[in-house]
Amino acid sequence: MSWEGALTNPDDVYPGFVRGEMANIVKRTLKAGATVPLTFIGVGMTAVVFESRGRAWKTARHADSSTNREWIEDEAEYLAAVTKVPAIARHFPRLYRYHPHEVVIEREIIMGPSKSLYRGGSGYVDTNALAEKIEKAMSALGWGHPEPKEDSVRLRENGTPVFVNAGMAPRFGRNLLDYAHEVARGKRARPKSISDLAWAIRADVMGISRFPVQTSKSEAKAAIEALAKLDPRARKHARDLSD
Repeated sequence: MSWEGALTNPDDVYPGFVRGEMANIVKRTLKAGATVPLTFIGVGMTAVVFESRGRAWKTARHADSSTNREWIEDEAEYLAAVTKVPAIARHFPRLYRYHPHEVVIEREIIMGPSKSLYRGGSGYVDTNALAEKIEKAMSALGWGHPEPKEDSVRLRENGTPVFVNAGMAPRFGRNLLDYAHEVARGKRARPKSISDLAWAIRADVMGISRFPVQTSKSEAKAAIEALAKLDPRARKHARDLSD
């Protein structure tokens, strides 16, 4: 079956260059457990979203890209983390499963209207205010808020605003250090820039970022030194880090 034959709306796939990627994307989506017919919902920088069996399937556009995999894995981890914070869990789609081999997030589908403040007018959600509320609640777990952008927020049937895109949420504190050590041990996809990750650790522990300092300088230094085994350029960010 062609990828067009697997979709209810193949003519809606846009922009055009994504059409050349669709055969592999659809194949991985089906392998993760979705069934035909799929309905194309949309595409972003990192993933394509489909509907199948009353669920949303967010599939990485490039499974062989470590950066693409990193972003999808982070979003899946974030969706899992919000379940530990009941006060804000209702503002995110339920995560059913992450399929690491196919790089697919299987989650609740929210098809309500987009209510981002960016669209203006009365009755719209202040996306930035909601993001700040989420970050305050998630800070104990070492997570910031997802990127608040146009069309990020849709409404449930009961009117609850939901961040349907939970990507680009920054880590900090212990969560950031644990992540760095797992990258250094090869247990996570390697980010695009090891040096940038090391800088983020330095900024975090020095209080340069917007997040509260949760770890010691010696712990930060140890994490950066571990990363420097992958990229020696990271070591410069460990300078002067001592308690």
